[in-house]
Amino acid sequence: MQSLDDNPYRTRSRPYVQLGAMGKLVVGKVSLFLNAENLLYVRQTKYDPLLLPRRAATGAWTVDAWAPTDGLVLNGGGWTRFGGE
Repeated sequence: MQSLDDNPYRTRSRPYVQLGAMGKLVVGKVSLFLNAENLLYVRQTKYDPLLLPRRAATGAWTVDAWAPTDGLVLNGGGWTRFGGE
């Protein structure tokens, strides 16, 4: 947990676990990969809003991020080898 400054919703962040996985499949000269981040789908907005009820003295409209704000992230891709072994 960390202390939070200028956050009207809480003074300390909540503890959370972030889990990810990555896999690769090779078939001949073709390789495919898949990457998954935040498999437990932790989002700061599940606990508190990001928007402040009114603009802060610094001019900010949002609280500082203390947990992921984007939820589950998946990405993948592939590549192929040309030529010899």
